[in-house]
Amino acid sequence: MIDRPPLARAATDRLASAEPKIAAPSASARDAAVAAIAQAIVASARARRRRRIAWAAAAVAASVAALASAPLLSRGTRATEVVAQGGDGVMLSHAGAVAPLGAGIALAGGDRVHVPHGATATLSLSTGTRVDVEGGSDLALVAKDSDQIFSVDGGATRFTVAKVEAGRRFVVRTADAEVEVRGTAFRVAAGQPACEGTTTRVWVSEGKVVVRRNGHEWPVGAGAGWPLGCAETAASTVAVPPESPPAAVVPSAHAPATVAPPAAPATQPPPTKETKETKETKEAKEAKAASDLAAQNDVFAEATARKRGGDRAGAVAAYERLLAKWPSGPLAETAAIERMRLLQGASRRDAAKSYLARWPNGSARAEAQAFAAEP
Repeated sequence: MIDRPPLARAATDRLASAEPKIAAPSASARDAAVAAIAQAIVASARARRRRRIAWAAAAVAASVAALASAPLLSRGTRATEVVAQGGDGVMLSHAGAVAPLGAGIALAGGDRVHVPHGATATLSLSTGTRVDVEGGSDLALVAKDSDQIFSVDGGATRFTVAKVEAGRRFVVRTADAEVEVRGTAFRVAAGQPACEGTTTRVWVSEGKVVVRRNGHEWPVGAGAGWPLGCAETAASTVAVPPESPPAAVVPSAHAPATVAPPAAPATQPPPTKETKETKETKEAKEAKAASDLAAQNDVFAEATARKRGGDRAGAVAAYERLLAKWPSGPLAETAAIERMRLLQGASRRDAAKSYLARWPNGSARAEAQAFAAEP
């Protein structure tokens, strides 16, 4: 141990026993410290907010990228509802299973309807389009959303097409042809005897369609059929008496046989005023028919929109307006069915009885009979 002098020892002991003296901070120093702490808190909050904004922006960017890569239907295209009903013996093929087609069955893309001879089936689309499948026919629903595509694989089907929205298509396919429309009424038959190289027949009662085959297109208007060279097509559209065959020359037993000179080739007479006026009249009638169909489609679309929006009274009024103005139009029966379904009580019973009186074998006969029998 080091021996310290008494004076140094005393000084050391004095310092060891003394309490440290810390000077109190001044008011300005205290204010500066508080301000520094506040600035640090604000800066930390701003940093957290910037991080949250960056995370949100990244999430939005990811969502936009997902939407951009998604199919058109996921970006808001309204799906089309297709409801079918059939009579006895009508079958529905769905996802590989076959079962009887009842009333009010919703169809999906890929479903197929088989209708035996003597029966019928009806498909009602939420767009206002109606599809009547005749007996002995086979119809497939290929697609029903942005594009509505059907395939007639046998028999005949009648299509009454409502107005097609912009960006959508309505197409009917057969084994060797394709028919596209923009709002019209027509009938397609498949599996007919070959004529002009095709087994497809098209008859147009209203509006116009375009038939495509082997890279070629044929516009077909109201009152016409396709192919033009098929006798049954012409007979189904325009009643034209067939040309009489030339009388056979039978040689007489008492006279030498004579050979008739070849007939002079027929020449087309020049267009006359009457022919021109007839053509103009036909075009005017076609234009009026197309205009009427478009107007009917607009009223039906209004009624359907009101029904979807929950405006029952407005929908009924729109259907009644269509029935009053176009009682024999192609959408009349569908409008009567929808109106009947929206009504209640005695009004529905009366509507059902009226429907049965006008369409005793209509597609909604069973439903109308049930409504008419309600107490």
